[in-house]
Amino acid sequence: MRRVAMGDGMRIEFISSHAGRRGRPEEIANAITFLASDGSTFMTGFKVYVDGGGSQL
Repeated sequence: MRRVAMGDGMRIEFISSHAGRRGRPEEIANAITFLASDGSTFMTGFKVYVDGGGSQL
């Protein structure tokens, strides 16, 4: 894991992923679009990982 300091005390943590690359903005947007759609009405929980499998490492 690599941490990068940002302005206003924010940090971004980059985690290695199985995909071997960072996610593209449209890939993140696809997950958000799904969560906002009627297709996600049966989902419960509070965490959805969109990290290319990095949370599996």
